[in-house]
Amino acid sequence: MHVDPALRAFAGDAVQIAAAQVRVLSAKDEWASSDRVAPILADCETLARGGAMDCCGALGALMAGEGAQAFVDGWVCAMTRAWRNAPLAQIPFRHSYSSGSGAMHLHRAGGVTLALLIVEPNAAMPPGRSPSPIATDGNW
Repeated sequence: MHVDPALRAFAGDAVQIAAAQVRVLSAKDEWASSDRVAPILADCETLARGGAMDCCGALGALMAGEGAQAFVDGWVCAMTRAWRNAPLAQIPFRHSYSSGSGAMHLHRAGGVTLALLIVEPNAAMPPGRSPSPIATDGNW
């Protein structure tokens, strides 16, 4: 197996690995504290402490779709800039993907998780059925 020399050098340099991780974690913190995102995450904390959704205006608006695309775009831009400068840093968000659908957990407060859900086109379609090996005319 070929391992790129730059990757081999990076993997052997604990200082470089730590610096890359700090850059990505700093980008995450900067995104989370931005004027657009901080009120939404604060509302997640309110819900986690037992507050009512009615008291969570920023989160409620996001869940209603208001500013949702800008919210996602801001996250993607912040993290892409960080990974551009540290492409081998670990993703600081819990994530999963399987069979055309996935989730990226952006924030967790107690039992409240704010996540992006990804569903590829046709992922929710039932699998195609192959013709039955049993003849339908009664003849085997």
